[in-house]
Amino acid sequence: FYKGKIIKHDLPDENNIPSLLRTFIFDEDGYGNVWAASYTGRLYTYNRYQSEFSELVLPKNVGGINSLICTGQNNLLIGSANGFYRLKVNKDQELTEMEEMPYSLNDISVMHLLDDDLLIGKRYSCL
Repeated sequence: FYKGKIIKHDLPDENNIPSLLRTFIFDEDGYGNVWAASYTGRLYTYNRYQSEFSELVLPKNVGGINSLICTGQNNLLIGSANGFYRLKVNKDQELTEMEEMPYSLNDISVMHLLDDDLLIGKRYSCL
């Protein structure tokens, strides 16, 4: 929904999963860039000038993405079934760094930023 209109964006079929739950997650970074992550592990950036999403290929497969949070201007946090990742991006929506966090965090189902605290819900626990 943008400026009073519903805008549909078709993304490649490899993003399809057999469930409607958590197919895509969206967030906006501090630069005003919109990001989308698919459960299948793909990251997309939205180009407002062309009104389309473009895939930003990650150097590592992080399939099972359940949560995406943008912090500050240039940090994206990804929580997935396979781990917890921090990405740094620039204002031109380019990936400058990707780090798998050293914590033993798998099976992340949801994350929420509350003030300066990151709340993480896992399959059988929460942090």
